[in-house]
Amino acid sequence: LNFRFAVVKYRMENESFVGPADWIRFVWTLQRSRFISCEKDFAARYRQTYPQFFSGKPRIQNGIILTLQRFRNWAIERGMTPMLCAGTLLGWYRECGIITYTHDIDFTVFIEEHYDKFPDDVMNSSFIELSLRFNKVS
Repeated sequence: LNFRFAVVKYRMENESFVGPADWIRFVWTLQRSRFISCEKDFAARYRQTYPQFFSGKPRIQNGIILTLQRFRNWAIERGMTPMLCAGTLLGWYRECGIITYTHDIDFTVFIEEHYDKFPDDVMNSSFIELSLRFNKVS
């Protein structure tokens, strides 16, 4: 996902450098970020071994990536760390994309970042639908 920060030019003691305009948000994101690379060689072998999984039209189109970007930004604006999980994370790792025969996207947030109105806020958002919820906070 493409997550860019506004940058500005700083000048200190006759030296100049470019850095994030919002250092707090940049550091917050950096501390919570970890890129998990997909297994490209495995994905190629998997597609060759199981072509039946890739012959039909994907149930979820690639446009979902834009929705995931919006969700990521939406969650971060609310102080949450959004993460892929379950089959969606497996699909990224194993197939380098969204599993073609899946019908949902799985994500999670840290429990300490959860707030009571989070499910309602998701349901009221204009870009994502909450269809199933596990591990409800009690």
